[in-house]
Amino acid sequence: MLQLSAKIISYIFQPVFVTFYALIATYWVAPYLFTQPNLLGSSEIIIIFFVNTVLFPVLSIVLMKKLGLLKDIEMFDRSERYIPLISNLVFYIWCAVVCFKSQAPFIVQLLATGAVLTLAISFVVTIFFKTSLHAAGASSMVAFFLNLYYIVKNDTFFLLLASIVVCGLVASSRLIQKKHTVREVWVGICIGIVGVQLANLLLVYLYAT
Repeated sequence: MLQLSAKIISYIFQPVFVTFYALIATYWVAPYLFTQPNLLGSSEIIIIFFVNTVLFPVLSIVLMKKLGLLKDIEMFDRSERYIPLISNLVFYIWCAVVCFKSQAPFIVQLLATGAVLTLAISFVVTIFFKTSLHAAGASSMVAFFLNLYYIVKNDTFFLLLASIVVCGLVASSRLIQKKHTVREVWVGICIGIVGVQLANLLLVYLYAT
């Protein structure tokens, strides 16, 4: 039963879904953040994120599996992660570029940039040793909601708490399934937090100049 629960949690919170989950949760709790003057409406922002952070990455991974570039969609072998990470990074960068060009709200730019930096750091780290992409994705969501809470306060406090719980569940599920060591999980957690916080510092600097 424990193994089954861990597997379900891992599938629900696949790294490729996390950024879109964070976007939808933010829109659900604080839709007024999406009404700031910009060239994109909220529905357009949601579509752009879905296409570039979910649809294209999933399709590319499935295609790689069909072409024999991947033995397993979960990419347990570290060397199999290089091409999928690079292809997904291209989609994420394009999503971020569209957000910047369209003058999307700050919080949307933060989410897109944080996802890009988290993925980029994950790729660099993966060159040297294996890490937990699940943990990186889950912790990036915690870091994002922490920044969101700093901006919106009470409206998003429960999102921050929920993301912490989810991060704990995801990390535990990877250990229960023996997909990663404790070190790999902690490195993943650090990657997600650092990626989003670097994005926040970068955006604050750009807005200040």
